[in-house]
Amino acid sequence: ETRSIGMTGHRLADAALRCYPAWWRRLYGEEVGQLTDDLLSDGRSELRLAANLLGGALAARLWARAMPPRAELWLARARASIAVATLPFLGVLPFVFFGLHANEGYRTLPQWQVLRLTQAPTAEVIRQIFTLLHVGVIVGLIAALAGWLSLIDGVKLSRVLEPSHPRRLLRLPVVFLVVLLGLYIARVTQLPRGVGGVPGSPGLLVVHGGNPGAAALLLDGIWAVLGVGSVAAIVAIARVAKVCEVPWKTMTSGRRVAATTSIVLCAMAVCAVVALAVSGPHGFVTRPMGIGVGNLHAPHTAYMVFPDWALMAVPLMLASAMSFAGWRASGRASAVLRTLDPRIGITHTRF
Repeated sequence: ETRSIGMTGHRLADAALRCYPAWWRRLYGEEVGQLTDDLLSDGRSELRLAANLLGGALAARLWARAMPPRAELWLARARASIAVATLPFLGVLPFVFFGLHANEGYRTLPQWQVLRLTQAPTAEVIRQIFTLLHVGVIVGLIAALAGWLSLIDGVKLSRVLEPSHPRRLLRLPVVFLVVLLGLYIARVTQLPRGVGGVPGSPGLLVVHGGNPGAAALLLDGIWAVLGVGSVAAIVAIARVAKVCEVPWKTMTSGRRVAATTSIVLCAMAVCAVVALAVSGPHGFVTRPMGIGVGNLHAPHTAYMVFPDWALMAVPLMLASAMSFAGWRASGRASAVLRTLDPRIGITHTRF
């Protein structure tokens, strides 16, 4: 019976060996597979060996442990690290949009709870956090768009490693970001500026400014673009990063975008965690502008509950950690490449 190189014939051990990068399996797979097979034949626990192998696979992927000093391997790692640092922003966008939209819903609460929450000192803090989260989304989208426009220029000068159409693929994320950013800005302009009462009609509230109907339609458009565009953009960027050797000028620009993305995601994660902590399990209620305490009605208040905050904060923390790790890995790859290839100057690796 023929087996793949480095495979032992034991299910758990083979699954752990497949978790190693391709370069590691080519260099060390056969030797480690044979050693693992001998240890299993001597009665060693397969579960413990598989756990040790998984730890080694994690170290090889995260820190490039045992990667030989070959420029092509470190170039591939630098490209992959930049992609890892930037793509989490796309993956977390649906969760952020859900959280920001949840604040605009209307829920019914007892009037005493509405008064207590709206008068709490944390109300202003959370209002500012929502503003910062909106700014973070816009800055992240602009940074991603600038990075991928730079990548298009780099692809024009790159050497394609295998037959593909990278330029066509790169049009997908650019179109996705332009459309998403346009829809987002358009929706912000259509949101109501406040809610006020009608003279002579106590309890009747009207929306001032904006167009709620248009804002709702634009929100549906954003969800549709997010659902299709995020997947298409991630696949396209991952494919281009795999098959194209872009010049170092583009790699340097990519590292700057990776740093910006990491900073934006970390800041958004901190904001979401702070809001989660200060709002408490009861959430946050916004009193409509123009309405006095005596005319406040609970059904006309924006309310965000604890699970809504958590659904935004947890993915942001994971995305920021992944983005930061990718950015740091790209820095180490750049430093190693500087020692391997004298054509790469310090100005190309310092950021």
